[in-house]
Amino acid sequence: MRPPRVRALPRERLLRSLAGAIDHRLLLVTGPAGCGKTTLLAQFVTTAPDPSAWYQLDAGDGRETTMLAHLAQALASVLPHLDGVDGWHSADEAAEALDALPAGALATGKVVLALDDLHAVAGSPGEAALGTVVELAPPWLAFAATCRQPPAWNLPRLRVSGALYEVGPDDLRFRSWEVERLFADVYGEPLPPGDLARLAHGLEGWAAGLQLFHLATRGKHASERRRAVAALPARSKLIRDYLSGNVLDELPAEQRTFLVDTSVLGRLTPALCDELRQVGDSRRLLAELEDRQVFVTRLDEDEPAFRYHEVFRGYLETRLVERDGEEQAKEWSRRAAGLMEAAGCLVDALRAFCWSGDWAAVERIVATGGAELADDSGAWLDLLPAGLAEDDPWLTIAAARRAVATGRFATALALYERVERLQVSDARRDICRRERAVVAAWLEPGAPVPPGWAGRLRAVVRSRPLRAVDERRAVPRLAAGGSIVAGPVGEAAAGTADTAAGPGREPVSDPVGGALVEAVALALGGRLGESGQRLVALADDPDVALPAAAAARVTLTAVNALAGRPVAGELDDLAEVVELADMPWLSAVAPAAAGLGGGEGRARAVEVAAERDAQGDPWGSVAARFFAVLGSLVTGGSPVDDLVDLCDRLHRLDAGAVEAWCRAWLATALARSGDARALEVARTAESTAATAGVPGAEMWAITVQAQLGEGHEAAGHEARAADLRRRWQLDVPVPPLDGDRAADQASPAVPQRPAAARGPGLRVRCLGGFRLELDGRVVDVAAVKPRARAALHLLAAHGGRPVHAETLVDALWPDLDMAAGKRNLQVAVSSLRRLFDDHNSGGSRLVRREGPAYVLALPDVGCADVAVFTAARDEARDAARAGDGAHVLDAGDRALVAYGGDLLPEEGPAEWVVGLRRQLAADAADVALLVGETAATLGSRDIAAAAFGRGLDIDRYHDGLWRALIDAQERSGDLAAATRTLDRYNDVLRELGLDTVPAAVVAVTAPVSDEALA
Repeated sequence: MRPPRVRALPRERLLRSLAGAIDHRLLLVTGPAGCGKTTLLAQFVTTAPDPSAWYQLDAGDGRETTMLAHLAQALASVLPHLDGVDGWHSADEAAEALDALPAGALATGKVVLALDDLHAVAGSPGEAALGTVVELAPPWLAFAATCRQPPAWNLPRLRVSGALYEVGPDDLRFRSWEVERLFADVYGEPLPPGDLARLAHGLEGWAAGLQLFHLATRGKHASERRRAVAALPARSKLIRDYLSGNVLDELPAEQRTFLVDTSVLGRLTPALCDELRQVGDSRRLLAELEDRQVFVTRLDEDEPAFRYHEVFRGYLETRLVERDGEEQAKEWSRRAAGLMEAAGCLVDALRAFCWSGDWAAVERIVATGGAELADDSGAWLDLLPAGLAEDDPWLTIAAARRAVATGRFATALALYERVERLQVSDARRDICRRERAVVAAWLEPGAPVPPGWAGRLRAVVRSRPLRAVDERRAVPRLAAGGSIVAGPVGEAAAGTADTAAGPGREPVSDPVGGALVEAVALALGGRLGESGQRLVALADDPDVALPAAAAARVTLTAVNALAGRPVAGELDDLAEVVELADMPWLSAVAPAAAGLGGGEGRARAVEVAAERDAQGDPWGSVAARFFAVLGSLVTGGSPVDDLVDLCDRLHRLDAGAVEAWCRAWLATALARSGDARALEVARTAESTAATAGVPGAEMWAITVQAQLGEGHEAAGHEARAADLRRRWQLDVPVPPLDGDRAADQASPAVPQRPAAARGPGLRVRCLGGFRLELDGRVVDVAAVKPRARAALHLLAAHGGRPVHAETLVDALWPDLDMAAGKRNLQVAVSSLRRLFDDHNSGGSRLVRREGPAYVLALPDVGCADVAVFTAARDEARDAARAGDGAHVLDAGDRALVAYGGDLLPEEGPAEWVVGLRRQLAADAADVALLVGETAATLGSRDIAAAAFGRGLDIDRYHDGLWRALIDAQERSGDLAAATRTLDRYNDVLRELGLDTVPAAVVAVTAPVSDEALA
């Protein structure tokens, strides 16, 4: 009856989004055992401002009377005036007792009832009774429940009406940065960033697995812990005992047997499972396991294809050996491998053959499917014998590609050279040479630039970036003596097929790769606005491959930081995109983007840089350091030493265009720190930028000289900078040398209205038609695409409350799998933010990411008519229970004024809005009835009649309102009006095919008036 005391990392990412969950009727946290459900719920109720009760259920609560007795006991701890605490006999009785709570019993407007382990009563009368209580409870009571499988309640209705807030297994999964904080802040035994990333990936963010890993390795030497990370002890005793006692042993025998039997399969489909087990019930069992959330992940929304959590799968394999013996288990694995090979699942087949020790079969698969395997350079390489991997050309190519994908270019070069020394076909040698040339261009200064988009990207990083821009859009050539001459049209404009793979070998087509190169070139040249537009187009195009979109999003964040835009609100979205893209190098480097926000993010970026150095990844290191120095500079810092080090690294990598920027920034940093060398460094930076052909950096260095100079000298520098800005269409804001004012003075890349024109903020109307005002002006939302507009409507309809990303995806893209839906959602959110940015407001602040949810950030509830209506509706109901008639009339009037009509008629019959629209209309009609009845009781019959009439305007089929209006008109003596109303009432009854009501019956059955009694 009290929440557990937990020593755990505060899940700030989730708690931020749960702050608004109390406004929903039910918060449901679902996930498998050990994923942190109870911990999150305990953190939620202990940090919430409202009083809360705790009730942990067990199997004994399956009886309705037992459950209701415990429910009453839990609520009595925060509701001392609650009736029936000795035990309710039914759910209806419980709801009536809650509804009848006397006035003044609530200290605040809400009470939270936390229900832990709801799955313990799954399928029982207790679960059904609890569902009834949830449905009938008064609006001041919110429920927050954890469970391994959703309860058998009418969740679709709650979901559609906006009364349900859901947190699922993917939300609970620890992200890499959370794993880092967990080990550093809670366990006090930090791990290097690379080990943390491997641990988070290997355990798939499983909270209990992280805790068990800590328990198994605490106090041990760093080298032992690192070896434990590499081994990822899926078969350790601690994990085995946990999964046995909390997962497998709780399942029915049929499901336990199925799990152990199929543990040797990588991709689980009903057909494969049936063929392996020689039975036909696999589809049903897979569905049951998915419903139970037993570490089963669906791989395809369109067909039943699944996989097991890797740690769980490793545990199941040990159970297979324990059950059948080692030899028979290996024979079972060989049989499964043969089935997977026949189905074309070569990587899964290879893993199973390796596990069974069938090296002849492994060599056969490598010999026949080497080219296909090399395209998937994953963890399967680590399973192979060293001699086999070293002697086979395709396996060596796969290892080289994996080295490239993780940024270990020197290792990749050595592996490619080994392949070229082997006796291989000309075709393989050509592939190897082509891929080696791409890597060498990035690692060896002066190496020839290969064809393809990766080669063009390497060229713009070296020097003269604007050469890569289409000649039709490039600025004119400078006259003789100028610092930069625009080059001819590059391959990016040619549109030819790109046959060379770039670093990481991501399948990016030449037009997309060329567009990305052009956007980077524009940014390096100093045309940030144009670059940002290109990057947004790539990041938001659903037809662009996710890796390219993720790369564009990372680059866009850096461009926005340099342009002086706040980027803190973009970092959560960025992490989500990169995670979905599943690119090892980008996943390793992207956390350093936190450095672009300055502050604590800088330390994170520096740690990532050190880790990339340790991995032999020079480009990852300079990227992380670049984020750190840029974030520090634009937020007013003076990272002199870091810039000196970064300039040296960039020079060794032959990255002259980026180096030119860093040398210009070094001049600013030196000036801010009061170093007398600032002017000399600025002059050198100008010369370096001119030689490298980087007009933006050149203009920056000249501006620093103007800021340091005086009189005519300063004016001359300003004129030269202005000339460069005009001729090259530059829009780079140069922060002042006063670091304290840097963040305030930086101007955005796109011209915007002056700050003085700002108005009162954001206001939104959804009832009766959509209308959005920003800074006192109506925003035309017709410019955004229909799905983005629908996303805005859905967020607005929730009146400033967070809406879970999966709820948005289910509502707007119901036919897509979750990954594709989330991608589309990010595109829609991005377009909404740009819409707000066009009105000179921070889009990332107005459409804000809060953990797994998005929220339309309104100044207060009074800025959304839905929020005003629901708050006034609840206030009127509470006043009615308290017997405060005057308050009922006041709150009810505010509710009816706020209700301007049907919710979002623009959305028509869209499934996500229909249920909520009907619910709000029904609530408005009920409020009208409540106001009218209260007014009649107080003797204000005119007000009562008007309220009943307003209610019928909202819902002409509300029988109680018709009868109440007729009664009110008769009581006021207006028999003619009562007769007309009765005629309209009978018309409605005929329309519905019901019997009409005679006038005499109404007159007889109507309540007797006070005058008649007198």
